[in-house]
Amino acid sequence: MIKLSIIVPVYNVENYIVECLESLMSQTLDSIEILVVDDGSKDSSIDKIKNIIDDRVRIIVQENKGLSGARNTGLREAKGEYVTFVDSDDYIGINTAFEEMYNLAKKDDSDLVAGNCIKFYENGKKEKLERNMQFFYNSPMNSEEFFLNSLLSDRIYAPVWLNIYRREFLKENDLFFMEGVLHEDEEFTPRVLIRANKVSIYDKEFYMYRQREGSIMNSGKNKKHGIDILKICGSLNSQIDIIKNNNLKSEFANYLSRLVFTHIYEYELDQVDEDIFKLLNRDYYGKNIRLRRTLLKMSPKTFRSVESIYRFIRDKKKGQ
Repeated sequence: MIKLSIIVPVYNVENYIVECLESLMSQTLDSIEILVVDDGSKDSSIDKIKNIIDDRVRIIVQENKGLSGARNTGLREAKGEYVTFVDSDDYIGINTAFEEMYNLAKKDDSDLVAGNCIKFYENGKKEKLERNMQFFYNSPMNSEEFFLNSLLSDRIYAPVWLNIYRREFLKENDLFFMEGVLHEDEEFTPRVLIRANKVSIYDKEFYMYRQREGSIMNSGKNKKHGIDILKICGSLNSQIDIIKNNNLKSEFANYLSRLVFTHIYEYELDQVDEDIFKLLNRDYYGKNIRLRRTLLKMSPKTFRSVESIYRFIRDKKKGQ
C-alpha cells in the first residue's frame, strides 16, 4: 500500500527542482510516490528530473494547463492513502515531516493534517508563518471549528501544501481545483474544511516556501488577481448553505464580503457579476456592509470613491 502521494506540478523551475525532489526523496515515511506533473515545461526541468534514479518518482506529461490543472492531473493519478502537494520551487525542511503527519492522521482518523511553513527569501531572510495557537489548542479539532478559529484569528490557512489529505475523502466529495484562476487554494480549502471530519494540528514549520521575484503570486497588481478573487467569492457563496455551524456561516460570509470590497477597491474593478450581489444580499451583514453593497449596486466607481474616504477615516482612527 502506498501511504502518501506527493504531487509536484513542474513548469520551468530548472534552478529549484532538484532541491525540491531531493527533500522529498529523503523523507523517512516508507511507501510514498512522487508524482511529477510536467505542465508543458520549456526549460531543462524535466531533463534534470530524468537524471534522478528513484523508482518512487513518476513523470506525467501534459500540455500546459496551469497549476490547478496539473494538481488535478496528479490527484486523478494518485494511488496513496493520503495525498499532499508541493510546489516545485519549494522544499520540505524536516525529513521526518510526512511520517509524523501520516502517523498523526492515522492516530486521530483525520481527513486532514495541517502543518506550518517558513517563508524564505533570496537574501537569506526567513519568516515563520505565525499560527495563533490559542485558537488551535485542541488536536484533533472538528473541521468546521478549525475553519471558524482560522477566521477568528484573522488568517485562513489556505495554501494546500500546508496539509496532507485523506485521498478517499477528496475522491468521495469530488474535491478538485478550479482551473483557469489564480488563488485556486482560496477556493479549494474552504470546500475541503466544510466537508472534512477532523483536522489534526502538526505544529511544526516543515514546509519551506520560497519567495522569489517574478513568481505568479509576486507579480504586482495584475487585474487578473482581483477578477479571479471575485470569481472565487461568487463560487464559494454556494458553499455557505452547506455549513452546519451558524457562527461559521456568519464569519465566512463576512470574510467573503471583505475580500469582495477590498479587491474591487484595490484593483479598480468595474465589472461585478450577479453572483457577487447574491453573496452580498445574505442576511448576516450589518449596516456597514449593507451600505457598501448599495453603493456598489449604484456603480463600482461610486463605491470606490466613498470607500476611499471610509478607509482614510478608518486608518486615521487606527493611528490615533
